[in-house]
Amino acid sequence: MIHYQRSPRTYVSDRRPGLSQNQVFSSDIPDAPLEYSDIPTDIIRILMDIGYVATGCGLKSNAECIFDALISARPSSELPLIGLAVVKMSFGQVSEASKILTESVAKINPDSQLAKAFFGLLLKQIGSRQESEKVLNEVLDNNSDEDAVNLARSIL
Repeated sequence: MIHYQRSPRTYVSDRRPGLSQNQVFSSDIPDAPLEYSDIPTDIIRILMDIGYVATGCGLKSNAECIFDALISARPSSELPLIGLAVVKMSFGQVSEASKILTESVAKINPDSQLAKAFFGLLLKQIGSRQESEKVLNEVLDNNSDEDAVNLARSIL
């Protein structure tokens, strides 16, 4: 059970017997919606991992739901978009993945080296070896994002 601390009450995600006086069920307070910004970063990271695991297990719709929720939870981060692009790539939706990596991510962070590295992976998957190598070498030359550089090296 996850508790979200808001002063002066704690909102509890489900009913449990023995709630103290300062704990209430969140739906009992009509004007107290859970804000996405209230979700701790650690929980966001765990959900990202779960989204990738769901992708790897072939649970496409579950993975898409997770990443869609994360996109809503962190609209200023390109990472959930990249996760959604990975889902699309994994299930053969290359044009959708490409659009996410080149257009949607660019609106948030046009210099995202991680998105560029995943785009290099996408190019390799569709057989555009030379283009892929060019993009991945640009990521290596930029050398500004350790995760992107590691991904680019592993793809090359």
